[in-house]
Amino acid sequence: MLQRVEHVGGSTLDNDRVEFGSMFAVNLFADHLLRDVVQGQPLHSTQPILQRIAHLEQKHGGLRAAARALGMDPGYLFRLKNSEKMNPSDEVLKALGLERVTFYRDRSEVDHG
Repeated sequence: MLQRVEHVGGSTLDNDRVEFGSMFAVNLFADHLLRDVVQGQPLHSTQPILQRIAHLEQKHGGLRAAARALGMDPGYLFRLKNSEKMNPSDEVLKALGLERVTFYRDRSEVDHG
């Protein structure tokens, strides 16, 4: 959650409160939360990527060996593992045995509701 606050320009204060610089930032933060949650499940969860990388590390004996087996740069796989990279290409997802799934929602309920 803190990463999302910081992503829209907010910051946390010493008393565990959050401060945003504008109403635009507050609205953007709310939009991000609404976008990422459908029926209580985060849409942009990196959990499947993390689980697959852990499985491949175990199977191949380490991150470098897994990257080599996938034909990937070990540094990139490391950044995916540590959530420093959050939006891998379809080619990378395919190499990991995963696919991207996109969801859409009706904004009129958010804009007018």
